Amino acid sequence: MKLSYYRLAAHLDQGKLEPVYVIMGEQDLLRELAVAKIKHHVLGDEESPFNLDRFDGEATDGAEVAMSANLLPMLGGRRVVIVKRAQKLLEKSEELRAYLDDPSPQSILLLELSKSPDKRRKAWKEVEKRTSIISCDTPKTPELEDWVSEQAKERKLRLGQSAVRFLVSESGGDLRHLLNEVEKLSLYAGEEKLDLETIATVLGRGKAQSIFRFTDALAAGDAKKALQQLGRLLEEGEPPLRILALVDRLVGQLRMAKEFQSSPFRGESLAKVLGVPPFAAKGLAEAARRFDRAALDRALRSLTDTDRVLKSSGLPARIFLESLTISLCAGGGRGVSSQRAPRAGV
Repeated sequence: MKLSYYRLAAHLDQGKLEPVYVIMGEQDLLRELAVAKIKHHVLGDEESPFNLDRFDGEATDGAEVAMSANLLPMLGGRRVVIVKRAQKLLEKSEELRAYLDDPSPQSILLLELSKSPDKRRKAWKEVEKRTSIISCDTPKTPELEDWVSEQAKERKLRLGQSAVRFLVSESGGDLRHLLNEVEKLSLYAGEEKLDLETIATVLGRGKAQSIFRFTDALAAGDAKKALQQLGRLLEEGEPPLRILALVDRLVGQLRMAKEFQSSPFRGESLAKVLGVPPFAAKGLAEAARRFDRAALDRALRSLTDTDRVLKSSGLPARIFLESLTISLCAGGGRGVSSQRAPRAGV
């Protein structure tokens, strides 16, 4: 069976699940998403470490993969075995080819190819007969628009068809860029429906772009850049409490990422919990390493104190937001709560 990535969701929704999938094509993001989609469909949100194995095809042999796939699942259900860079194993491993002849009905084997195989070879023709192929090639415009709509829906982002078409037309077909822009829009909009003018602002050099440059600088600990972007936001009329809400969201994500650092479920599991793409979860996990748990607790208290003084003090909001920004970039150091309120005009 051959299946386009863009038909995968419908395939799974119909209850169709094959024992072996070969996931291939030039779009590495789509391959990554296809693996995650099937894994989630089989294991759900509460995936068991006992029913999931991962291998690098360049660093293992077919016998080990076959043995893993033949194991019985624990606590019922099915096992998922994921093999990245599986080209050589498919071409050369007799043990893996033997498994393809008689796959376990209690396992789902996902073989991801980072390079296109030589489809003229006999070995590949045998693979095509014994597996289900998921093609992750560059989409045509209608498929790309459907994909953007799907990503927006997963994030509860309300985009009309004209907005989707605008995003696609401005992206140049870069899927990772598109996914990043959808994520930015979902953060900016919440559950509000966005118009084309707002979307154009996010894609350009307007207020929304400054917001994400500000939060990116905070996550990186770049105080100079963060203060520059904060000043720009305030000059553009961004409400201080909205800025604070975005910082609060960032700190919450960093706290969650910190908790996951000692967990065996990294990357994709964190992405699920945060509702962000895997590459965004990876960036948050890296940023969280700048903080220890006590620092993140202090950052949370500083946010609470900043919220209080913004609502009650007659002093300029910029003073308190700058203080919060500096403390966060320093790794969650002293915040508003541990400082005297500055004098007006300072």
